[in-house]
Amino acid sequence: TTSTNVSITSSEKYETDTVITAHEINNNGTKWNFKNNEDDNIIVVTHQTDSLLCTRKQIQKGYWKNVQREKAPYESKEKWESSCYQHGGFREGQLQQSPFNDWEWNVDDDNENCVLLQFDVNRFCRLGINRTIAFLGDSITWQQFQSLNLLIGATDEHRKQALIKTHACSGNTTKLIWERDNKASANGLKRIIQTSDPDVIVINRGAHFTENEMSLSELNATLTIALIWQKDCDKRNRDCLLIWRTTAPGYPNCDEILGPISISNRSIAENFIMDRSKYTEEKGTHHWWDFANQNVLVEDLIQHHIKVNQLRISFIDFYDMAILRPDHHINKRDCLHWCLPGPIDAANTILLHELE
Repeated sequence: TTSTNVSITSSEKYETDTVITAHEINNNGTKWNFKNNEDDNIIVVTHQTDSLLCTRKQIQKGYWKNVQREKAPYESKEKWESSCYQHGGFREGQLQQSPFNDWEWNVDDDNENCVLLQFDVNRFCRLGINRTIAFLGDSITWQQFQSLNLLIGATDEHRKQALIKTHACSGNTTKLIWERDNKASANGLKRIIQTSDPDVIVINRGAHFTENEMSLSELNATLTIALIWQKDCDKRNRDCLLIWRTTAPGYPNCDEILGPISISNRSIAENFIMDRSKYTEEKGTHHWWDFANQNVLVEDLIQHHIKVNQLRISFIDFYDMAILRPDHHINKRDCLHWCLPGPIDAANTILLHELE
């Protein structure tokens, strides 16, 4: 007898010593098919669901939904992010409160016939079994990597300032790697491929502004390396996936703005970031007002590689999520990085969605 609450969205194989007959189970609108292959002692598990996984456009049109959790999903021990607990997005003792007041990215259930499942460690470990997932980028990419490690309870394998390796899940079969490269350069991508042989790579050029022509030229070189990597994976019968996370700007005067912001007020949020009078001389050098336009230019370049070169790439549209979150930044002196737990956790919800 098999009983389970987890969801499997593609055909998967599990080694087993148990002989079962082919049968079907219907549960919560999902049909599970179990078929035993006696020759190689493997059970093949597939499923069909009445609801479709959400498209990219449906996720982009999402909103922040308030949720009450029994407790905080985790607590970061890093001094940088834990400063939030005293001075930023958390009141003193809030992380220890039950219930814990939180926000998650959601789609409009009434108007969108799709399912955006929230992050679940068991689903992640099932989809991440025997896979290496690499993150290449700056400190924001590190925050996504850090969030994922905390969500799944990963263990350090190697830790230096610019390179971190961890492992997680039953038998430590899932490997996670982050390497610092502020602009996700071609050399950086080549290095992480050669040293880690990843199955999935999450990249972003980060919040380190470069003029458009140079930025696109450098990213084009990076995507060329990604194509070579995927062709090599194809020769080895591996389905290697590149994931691009769109770039989110910081918020000037973030400590003075309440959030989250409703999707209907998105244009107000974007106009606020575009207003250069809001910036100090120091923060004006970050060019946060240029990030929206650069995301459009990057999208055009990536779509070219998809159509012409058959690049396999998925998207974490973090810009669309973060533009509605002026709150939960580290403190008034750091309106770019995030408190953990916080909005960057939602990037890993979308990561898991794309793995499915």
